[in-house]
Amino acid sequence: MPIIHSTEEITLTAGGGTLNLDTTIPVRFYIVKGTATLTSNWTIQPSGTAVKGMVYEFKYEADVNLNGNTITLFGTAIPETLVDKTHQITAYYDGSDWQVNFALNVDENGSLPKEIISEYNVADKQEMITIPISFETDYLVKNKIYFPFTGNYSIDSFKVSVVKTIEASDDAELRFYRNDATTVMTIATGTYTIAAGATSTTDVGGDVFTSNTNQAEPAYIYVETKKSTPGGTALLYLKITKG
Repeated sequence: MPIIHSTEEITLTAGGGTLNLDTTIPVRFYIVKGTATLTSNWTIQPSGTAVKGMVYEFKYEADVNLNGNTITLFGTAIPETLVDKTHQITAYYDGSDWQVNFALNVDENGSLPKEIISEYNVADKQEMITIPISFETDYLVKNKIYFPFTGNYSIDSFKVSVVKTIEASDDAELRFYRNDATTVMTIATGTYTIAAGATSTTDVGGDVFTSNTNQAEPAYIYVETKKSTPGGTALLYLKITKG
């Protein structure tokens, strides 16, 4: 049989404010409504003693323009990409803190709309790819680097960690190309070098890509290792954003 919850409505107005929800009142389900452009922050928070296992549920139906303000629910700000979209929110007390989860609606294709998740769930779209690279004899070439996924993606930045000391006569250099092995992927500093003599204890940093970062299948690029006097190896870490 269905469960009937005690229900109350919360209306978000432009002026913001603080709403305290009494933990001793047996209301579990709240419907959040309102259409407004905020001029001040909203805070919705529990009032009273929380007990482990306590749960609040919210159906968010409001259409709000934050206008530089925030809506904070049980200590967590509602992401800007969700404040004008219908979704479910659950707040669970784990004995020490409130865990707030957002359940997003899917579109007619059964997928989360891209505009919803682009800011809310970026972490699930990102990966760090680790690639061994070499400046040794016979390895100073354009290396074809495959990625373990399909579809569109962008390569945002990279870092390098030396494994075997870079031979001390001259600097080592990295160059990056799209999957045609010709189109250069430019970086903020123009050219990336690893100092001659750099060791595994040397912080050689990284850089941010500034052009030709968006990729599509096939999922690979080329990384060229260059050095006049061969010697040394490293790990290359590429930060990828998918979709």
